[in-house]
Amino acid sequence: MKPSDLQAIEYNSYYQPYISLAPDIDIIEGLKKGKEDFLTFYNSISEEKSLYKYAPNKWSIKEVIQHVIDNERIFCYRALRIARKDTSALLGYDQNDFVPESYADQIPLSSILEDYTQVRNSTITLFKNFQPHMWQIIGNANGSPLTPLAISCILMGHEIHHNKIIKERY
Repeated sequence: MKPSDLQAIEYNSYYQPYISLAPDIDIIEGLKKGKEDFLTFYNSISEEKSLYKYAPNKWSIKEVIQHVIDNERIFCYRALRIARKDTSALLGYDQNDFVPESYADQIPLSSILEDYTQVRNSTITLFKNFQPHMWQIIGNANGSPLTPLAISCILMGHEIHHNKIIKERY
């Protein structure tokens, strides 16, 4: 599966900006490449620089990375539930409530990047083991349709989105 296999009925239009950033390659290969690019970039940032915020009330680099991790965990949980044909309406979450409670700035950058690596590896394994029909099962997340395929594209694009912001503003 790849992003061009995705249909608009599989996700809320809110996610289109992220989906549009996902490279149109095999999902598993895209997630692996994203991990390599992410780690190469963030491993080059010093502990001191990782605490930088480009404006008051903005997230530090560590907080942005932790947000990417939290988001991936939540979306993979949704993908698992949807792929297993759980018809429950899955709740949304407020990222602005999550970030301060992560205390990311008090965790060494190396530990945050280790966490990212473990989460991404788990994401790759989860999606790698999906059967072909599971990718387009439509679930209900935060009151909108969502498929595992859409989730995988959102994850790739969301990561690219935040990397661009870091590179432009930090």
